[in-house]
Amino acid sequence: MAVQTLSDHIRRAWIDRLVDLQVLAAHGDREAVVDLEEWLAHDAEARQVWNIIAQTCQQLRPHRLDA
Repeated sequence: MAVQTLSDHIRRAWIDRLVDLQVLAAHGDREAVVDLEEWLAHDAEARQVWNIIAQTCQQLRPHRLDA
């Protein structure tokens, strides 16, 4: 088993927070939308990871049958 460093743990928590905000925002949580917008406006790395998360979520969502 690989040893997880503190920086690995922090990065995973950081990504988990982005994913959490994405899910909350997608379900209408206005506070999550504001938090996410503020974070992404000031953090280029978060924006880059966010783009990956958003693309992945889009790919995982089932295609709408009524579209």
